[in-house]
Order: sequence, then C-alpha cells, then structure tokens
Amino acid sequence: MIEEDTPKASRKGVVLITLRDSPPYTLWNVPKLAKKPASGHPRYIQIRSYAFHPAQYLGYVHRRTAGHRGEKELLVLKEKEGVVDARTWEFELAS
Repeated sequence: MIEEDTPKASRKGVVLITLRDSPPYTLWNVPKLAKKPASGHPRYIQIRSYAFHPAQYLGYVHRRTAGHRGEKELLVLKEKEGVVDARTWEFELAS
C-alpha cells in the first residue's frame, strides 16, 4: 500500500542507448529521433552523450545483435587509444 505522504522520486527514470559511432548507426541520428519522434511516440530530452568505455562495466561482453550461436567471435567494437568506437546517449522522458 502506498501512503500519500510518501515522497515522490526527485528524478524521472532514464534511458541509455549505446551504439557504434559509425554508419549506419550514426545515420539514425538518435538525438533527433528522441527530440522529434514519429507521431504517437513519446518525446525525450537528452541529458548527456559520452564515449562508451566497456571496461567500466564489469563483465561486459559485446555480442552481435543476432546473438551468439557458437560461431567465431567477430571484433565488433574497435578499440583505439583505450576507447571503442561506440557512443552512449542518456535521455529522460519529456514532461
């Protein structure tokens, strides 16, 4: 049972989207899609965007979208100077 005097959350939930920072993913223009979505879909506000560092996520292992089916692993995220070619965007639902 929720009591009426229970404080409300001070911040909305957030959505994190991480994609490779190269075509075709950059062509999706995620910030624009969030700000001006197709009719009938919610609008989001971008909080921040940053380079994705997989080492910060203990146990992180990249898998292709199709999933792992015992095939030979492919190098999907290329590392250059400690950074992979991926980007994360953080959004919250617009009021």
